Amino acid sequence: MEIDKPHDYPVAFRDKQKLQRFRQKLIRFRNVLDATLAVIKSLKLKYRPFGDTFIGQHESELMQLDNFLGHCERHRRGIITLLQVADGVDELVSLREVLLLREARS
Repeated sequence: MEIDKPHDYPVAFRDKQKLQRFRQKLIRFRNVLDATLAVIKSLKLKYRPFGDTFIGQHESELMQLDNFLGHCERHRRGIITLLQVADGVDELVSLREVLLLREARS
């Protein structure tokens, strides 16, 4: 059973640590976006009690909040996708390490 191929990228422990640090940064970014989304949603709710005339006068601000909300949600989805990919890469690297250990024992 040959695991290493000529085109394989050698993975060191340092690479795995970099991936873990990257995941931690992504989680922090996602938490910041979650807090930002909560603030935007609460700001939108604050506009409602003032009535339609107030909302009509501040329609551009509400549109800006909606646009910012959309951008934050899109970035959050992107970060979640990156976290899933990072988890998959980490799982593959761990699986490769297990296979190398098994090959070394046999």
